Amino acid sequence: MKSSKDTTVIVYHEYDLRINFENDCIKSMYCNCPFEGNCKHLAGVLYYADNHPEIFKSDPDIYTVMDGMSSDELREFLIPELINDYELSNKFRLFTNQDIDEEYYIEKLKNSWDNSTEVFKFIDDDMQSLINAGRFDLIFKLCDVLILILDEYNYEHMWYAYENLCEKLEKLMCQLISSECRNQAKEFMAKVILDSEDEALSDGFSFIYSKYWDTDALFDE
Repeated sequence: MKSSKDTTVIVYHEYDLRINFENDCIKSMYCNCPFEGNCKHLAGVLYYADNHPEIFKSDPDIYTVMDGMSSDELREFLIPELINDYELSNKFRLFTNQDIDEEYYIEKLKNSWDNSTEVFKFIDDDMQSLINAGRFDLIFKLCDVLILILDEYNYEHMWYAYENLCEKLEKLMCQLISSECRNQAKEFMAKVILDSEDEALSDGFSFIYSKYWDTDALFDE
């Protein structure tokens, strides 16, 4: 089972962190403090979590509750929730393969740029849901936004956020290459390799690209 915990740590400064779990094991961790690596803030949250198992508590009876509800009862509960929660409404539309508000996702990502933890949360949660739903055109629009955010991190000297976002973009490209949007991923990576002034990103993409296609041929065209 996959889950994640997001929290804010306040010491002399305020830091946001995210810990991803899979089958009760830590899959990845990130804190937007300047100290990099597995910092004391992550250690503190893990210590707190170890001593407060209630934060991982789920409702095992929810399946029984759902099975006992009629369709009218579900509608009565869901419709007000969906009307009043635009994010939930988009998730529901995505789940039911309906039209979604693409601009909502684009603006949500753009508005998260100055909080790297929120950007990574968006990649881990929203973008994975969109990939699973096959919304690849939107995915590559969001990848364009991620490239702009990466440029901001580089300009602002937010090195740890920059390195982590580079890594996430590379993993995302590998995932997309292995999906049904392989050709779109190829075109996107080729554009970055040829046009980007970010040497680290271009080199990372070139390495991945070379595993599947001829990188040298890009420069011969």
